[in-house]
Amino acid sequence: MQNLDREIICHECKTSHTTVPDEDESDAPVHCAECGAFMCLWGDVVTSNELAMKKA
Repeated sequence: MQNLDREIICHECKTSHTTVPDEDESDAPVHCAECGAFMCLWGDVVTSNELAMKKA
């Protein structure tokens, strides 16, 4: 898993355009909207956002 304290960047095409999973499950995959590469799990995004809000 990559560090999600910053913007999520695709390792394949270097963009930050992600797909949002249809299901609100922590193990739902998040993919790059440009090339389709797997980027992380939805639970990782939620956890990262929660931590960022606590720091603010």
